[in-house]
Amino acid sequence: MTKAIVTSAAFFALVLMVEPVCTFIDRLPPLINIALVCVMVGAVMLAFWLMMRHELELCEGHYER
Repeated sequence: MTKAIVTSAAFFALVLMVEPVCTFIDRLPPLINIALVCVMVGAVMLAFWLMMRHELELCEGHYER
């Protein structure tokens, strides 16, 4: 339950940060803009991959018992 609450709070914090971040990114030169977007997408994909890898390790341990 605590994990769900923390996840919800983090999601809403990210949603509130979207507008200022997008405004900041729009003010940058196009090349830096594209690079920054690529870095942010990569960071989200890395976080998702790490999270899923951890979840899969937990599942594998559960089924091996």
